[in-house]
Amino acid sequence: GGEARRLPLPGADLANVFVLRHFADAEALRSRLADKSRVAVVGGGFIGAETVASLAQLGKQITWLDALPLPLAHLLPKQLSEKIVAHHLQQNVELITECKISEFSAQDDTVSVVLADGKHIEVDAIVLGVGMAPSVNFLPQDADMLSTQVGGILVNHAQATKFAGVYAAGDVAAIDDGEKVKRHEHWQSAQYQGECVAASILGNDAPEEPTDWFWSDQGDLHIEMAGKLPADAQLICREEGDWPVYFAMQGEHVIGAVSVNNSNAVRTAIRMIKNQVESDPAQLADPAIALRKLMRGKI
Repeated sequence: GGEARRLPLPGADLANVFVLRHFADAEALRSRLADKSRVAVVGGGFIGAETVASLAQLGKQITWLDALPLPLAHLLPKQLSEKIVAHHLQQNVELITECKISEFSAQDDTVSVVLADGKHIEVDAIVLGVGMAPSVNFLPQDADMLSTQVGGILVNHAQATKFAGVYAAGDVAAIDDGEKVKRHEHWQSAQYQGECVAASILGNDAPEEPTDWFWSDQGDLHIEMAGKLPADAQLICREEGDWPVYFAMQGEHVIGAVSVNNSNAVRTAIRMIKNQVESDPAQLADPAIALRKLMRGKI
């Protein structure tokens, strides 16, 4: 349903500028770096961070570039992002933030990232982790079913397009819920949307929508997130082990959680979100109280 996005810059299609979407992409990058070590990774999202961590484990020399002030901070709580990024920077990684790239240029057997300030970063390979674009090239650009807001194929809550008998699910589906149009770019949504298509075709009720959940493996860090972490939510930090757990609350209810190397905390949060239990922020923040005791609400 989607393809890795390339930056609309000169040199973005050079041979030594890679993306990571398919197994063949990973094989091509591995082959290029078999006897080489200098890599520039562009992008501060999950793909960028995962690539940085994996290459660091292979002993590569990495320059990590992000247009924003802090990688991952648009996805995770700022305090947690700072700690994760600091962890990665201990592994022979140089981070350059708030940078603007002008172009990519090729030399004899190397490639450079050229920044707007004139700096050249010469490396053996560049990896772009700057998001994905829905695959709709098989449709004319003016097709009635395309979303002009977020790209992809416009569908309703039943995954149906405006054309009878035509459905879309996964990364390519742009769902109009009556208030806004959104695409969901992770496997759990694709699985659920496929089930909704099947139910629609059979004339059955849609299956129960699961609590959002996804993970990111970054070297020795296993990051899990459930529910939602909106900016206006109350953020509860639970200092538990080497990594804190963050819960997002609205009123007396947990609506989201994120953890590092602590899957049990997120599993507990999923039950709390699903069952809409009332929670006490002070109890959630207290590591002396086992989370399983709070699964059914305040104690």
